[in-house]
Amino acid sequence: MPSIAEARIRRILFIGVFITYAWFFQGGGWNQNARYDQVWRLVEDGTFDINEYFEDPTRRNTNDFSFYQGRYYPNKPPGVSLLGLPAYTVLVFIEGMSGLDPYSSWKLFHVNAHLVCAFSVSLLSACLVASLFTTLNYLRPSPAGWRVVVVLAYGLGTMALPWSTLFQAHQPSAALTFLMFAVLLYQEYGVQCSDSQKEPKRPPSDLDLLAGFLGGIALMVAYNNAPVIALVMGYRLVGPRPIRGLCTMAIGMVLPVAFLLLYHWVCFGHPLATSYTYENEQFVTADGKVFDFPTLKAVWGITFSEWRGLFYGSPVLVFCVPGFVYFCKQRCGRLPEALVCIGTVVFYFVLNTSFINWHGGWCSGPRYMIPSLPFMVCALHFLSGRLRLAMIGLAGVSVCIQFALTAVDPSTPHQVTNPTKYSFQQLFQNKVSINNQGVLEMFPPEHEGQGTPQPRHAWSSFNVGELIGLSGVMSLLPLLVVWTIAGSSLWLVGRWRSHG
Repeated sequence: MPSIAEARIRRILFIGVFITYAWFFQGGGWNQNARYDQVWRLVEDGTFDINEYFEDPTRRNTNDFSFYQGRYYPNKPPGVSLLGLPAYTVLVFIEGMSGLDPYSSWKLFHVNAHLVCAFSVSLLSACLVASLFTTLNYLRPSPAGWRVVVVLAYGLGTMALPWSTLFQAHQPSAALTFLMFAVLLYQEYGVQCSDSQKEPKRPPSDLDLLAGFLGGIALMVAYNNAPVIALVMGYRLVGPRPIRGLCTMAIGMVLPVAFLLLYHWVCFGHPLATSYTYENEQFVTADGKVFDFPTLKAVWGITFSEWRGLFYGSPVLVFCVPGFVYFCKQRCGRLPEALVCIGTVVFYFVLNTSFINWHGGWCSGPRYMIPSLPFMVCALHFLSGRLRLAMIGLAGVSVCIQFALTAVDPSTPHQVTNPTKYSFQQLFQNKVSINNQGVLEMFPPEHEGQGTPQPRHAWSSFNVGELIGLSGVMSLLPLLVVWTIAGSSLWLVGRWRSHG
């Protein structure tokens, strides 16, 4: 019976956060535009290049490109674009059968882009949230109510919320690497934590194969996931039949990695020539550097500064520090798991602080740290006593901050020195979805005095409430109703479970 309640809680969390993530469409930007361009070209023309958006100056919409032998490509691996293919293929088929041209209307075009993001990045992020609820129980068995608090602190109180609404690689990287880890945890502890005595134990090779496949997809999404994939594979060595497990994981990675190498060969002339090899020189220093030694400015900038500070935008994450101490000290023998989580956080921290553009350009936080966040919040699970109460309070603050950033525009211009303050100011002025840059535009129309927004730019970014006719802050009220229903459902399931 309790296992049925756990499944119901997972479903409620999944549905609730998916609706939340899919509620928002954040409009254009160089990063997502390059990926959207590749999706459109793959479905409509069957090619990986995005030349069409460079040959016509009026359609150029990104500087995030690589250039090789007369052809332009996104300066990123193809994983996110491939995640968006199924949704756009279905949309093109349906609209074709209905006689609609996706380019005939600015609003229709951007609704398509919204659905592509919702049924790729947002959907994958919702899977991550549901998985995290169960995974925490493998790390340390605990009441479902506390795990729900930790999961919601992550899903709604960190940068996972705004970046689950953007067609970028950060949140898919978080989802795929953590799901890879979660599969191995299920293999190791799932049967022990199960409330059902009849649950069969799956053969380890099945799950190792799945974990390897997820790792391969994660590498297709972002090259810098490779060290974390290696770390998780190293964790497999502490499990049963380690050599066999590693070999099975490697087999699982063969198909996605082979596709990635083939992509490099087709686009850049060599299997080991990545999109970074020929990327726009704007993103490298004069001596060709992309990374350098971390600086104190970068360390402060991505931790506590009001500009890009992780703990400024999500103060709840401060409690990860004592959480990791308890994680390492617990008696149930989870030190290897703690080291995987700590190692992931340290890697992305060093990566972010050593990147020459550590601030991330137009954004509202240290976006290169996003893949580490599900590993980081695992530490919150180990808090107890007064620390739990304090954590719950700061989780509420964090949710308010991240919700404001998401409702207004998480890709705030780099000259905005305090994105959090800026977002609340916009909300108090009854403004939401303020990004006027369309997916087919290089800059917002008002950028550096180049022009003024046209009526069509009202649909460059939007939320579902605006689609159904609401405006301003009122467009967020239906989502709050969804939250109320989801919260009531969780409470009812908890009551049902407590009464057997």
